[in-house]
Amino acid sequence: MFLQRNRIQEYTSLLFDCMRDNKPEDANYQTKVLEVNIMIAPQIAESIMQMKIWNQYNRPKIAALCEQKGMYQRALENYTELKDIKRVLLNSHVLPPDFIGEYLGKMSP
Repeated sequence: MFLQRNRIQEYTSLLFDCMRDNKPEDANYQTKVLEVNIMIAPQIAESIMQMKIWNQYNRPKIAALCEQKGMYQRALENYTELKDIKRVLLNSHVLPPDFIGEYLGKMSP
């Protein structure tokens, strides 16, 4: 109902409060909240991901949306396939050097 009336802020706030426990059954809702915010209000999606309280969402879907919107750091944090990671790293000119170093340092050989 919130989305039909373009009430993204209220939608996000309500679901964010309801899903603070990060339960597996919240995966679809977490994905939808992130998806809507990445497309309409990327700064809100960035804030949610920065808090690192959700991890049940569909990571490949959210990573692809982040990449599409130029949120390369968040895309890298969610991709697991090497081909996707390599593609995003081609945008290293917009990624903070310290993030790239830390990210690559955590990767397995």
